[in-house]
Order: sequence, then structure tokens, then C-alpha cells
Amino acid sequence: MSGSPADTTDNGASEQSDKFWSMGKISMEIEHLAEYKGSVHFEKHGHVRSVPDIVGELNSLFSTQNLAVLATSGKTGPYGNLVAFIAGPDLKYLVFATQKATRKFGNLLENPLVAFVIDNRSNKIDDFINAVAVTAMGKAFEVDSGEKEKLLQSFIDKHPHLKDFVSSPSCALVKVEIEKYVCVFRFQNVIELYPKND
Repeated sequence: MSGSPADTTDNGASEQSDKFWSMGKISMEIEHLAEYKGSVHFEKHGHVRSVPDIVGELNSLFSTQNLAVLATSGKTGPYGNLVAFIAGPDLKYLVFATQKATRKFGNLLENPLVAFVIDNRSNKIDDFINAVAVTAMGKAFEVDSGEKEKLLQSFIDKHPHLKDFVSSPSCALVKVEIEKYVCVFRFQNVIELYPKND
């Protein structure tokens, strides 16, 4: 970590740049990882999560959770679905499968901007303190033949029970290039992470 907390009382508003995330009166500059530009802020009790910590937590969450809520938007408005997904090893993309004759696929053709919500809730009171929820926002497109075989195998490795479904000619494999992760820890502590472009 570089830099030190700075008082932002004068501007009174949160600021965001490629170098830091400002929250209220406290901001903290961070060292960027080679793969990411990221942001951290103080949690309620003073603990600071580093970018490597966040990346590790996301990798753990994505490897253990099988389903995500996918939000799309079309002519009739917003639409939500549960979808099985996989994450790329560098977290720069997520992949899901869908029949082409579905509302969500039609929505993607009209508007490729989507959001995923992925969490580890257990439906207990403790979730308000312990659950982690991540919103991943990005642009979706159907995977082309050049990379479909590799991504298809990765999808089947995680979801072997969906092999017939995802291998069907009527099924599209959709890749979402992530533009931003919004990570919520301990109910109110929000951290944003931005994968860098190659």
C-alpha cells in the first residue's frame, strides 16, 4: 500500500479514479496489481481489504457457487433469471449457457449490457453480517467457434449434469466481459474492482 488516508471534507462527495476509491472523509491510494486496477476503502472497524484479498475471495466464491442471478433488459423492461455459470481464471469474464429461444437471449441481442449477482447466503440471520454478495457488470456476446470448445469443456467440467443441455445446437454459450465488480461485505461495506483491459 502506498499513500495515506486523506481528509476529503472539502469536496463532501465520494470520488473515484483509476488510482483510488474515496468513501466519505477517508480515501486510500493503492498499489495496482498487474492484472487489475482496483479500489479499497476502510471497513467500519478499520480493516482494509487489499486488492489481492478481494481477488482471492472472488475466486473462492465463484468456484463454490453454481448459480447466479442474471439481469438483462429488453423492450419489455428488466428481466432476471437463475443461470449456471463459470468464471474465467483471471476473473475478466463469466460464461453461462441459455437456449436461444428464450427471453433473456432475445434481450441480449437488443442490449448486451448485463449484471450478475453472485452470493453465498445460507438464508439465516447470520447472512446480514457474514454473507458476501458480488454484482458483476459487463457486456455479453455469444461465444464464437474459435474459443467455444475450450469454454464449453470448462463449463462441463464444473456442471457435468448440464452436458447435454449445453452441447445442444439450440443452446448458446454466452461470454460476459466484466467491466466492474461491486463487492459487498458485512452488509454495508462496498468495494469496487475493475479488471484492466489487455
